[in-house]
Amino acid sequence: MKKNLLLKWSLMAFVVFALLLPYGVAGATPADGKYTFNYTVLKDGTDSTSMMDSYTVKPANLTVTGGQAYVTLTLKNSSWITKFQTEQNGQYVDADVVSSNTAANTRVVGFPVANLDAKLNAYTEVVIPVLGYNGKYDVQLKFDTASITPVAP
Repeated sequence: MKKNLLLKWSLMAFVVFALLLPYGVAGATPADGKYTFNYTVLKDGTDSTSMMDSYTVKPANLTVTGGQAYVTLTLKNSSWITKFQTEQNGQYVDADVVSSNTAANTRVVGFPVANLDAKLNAYTEVVIPVLGYNGKYDVQLKFDTASITPVAP
C-alpha cells in the first residue's frame, strides 16, 4: 500500500514538473512554439527601470525553435533610436530589423537569447534632432519568464 501511494505521488510530481517546464521554470527554455511575455529595460547594472523602457511596447514575442529562443520587441519613436544592439557571445551585435512602420514611427527588432533567466546586455543610441539630444546608453533587458504565455495557433 505504501509503495503504491509513493508511486502515485512520484507520478503526480513528474506530471506537474513536465507541465510547468515549458512555461518558465528557472533555467529552462520553453518548448518549441510561439509565446508572449513581459520584460523590463533596466539601467545598466541595476534593477531600476531605464527611460528606454518607455520607448518599448509590451509584451514581447518569443519564438523557440530547436530549443533556441528568439525575442522580438517593438520600439516606439523609432526614428530617434538610431542603434539597438544586444550582447551576443561577448560582443554587441545590431538587432535584426523584422519590420518597421514609418507612419507609426515604430520598428520591430529581433535577437537570439541564450538564457531567458539572465539579464541581457544591450546598447542603444538615441538622437532627437529637434532637441539637439544625442545619448548613448548601456541597458539590460530583464525577461519575466513567469509571464510566458503560449500564442494560440
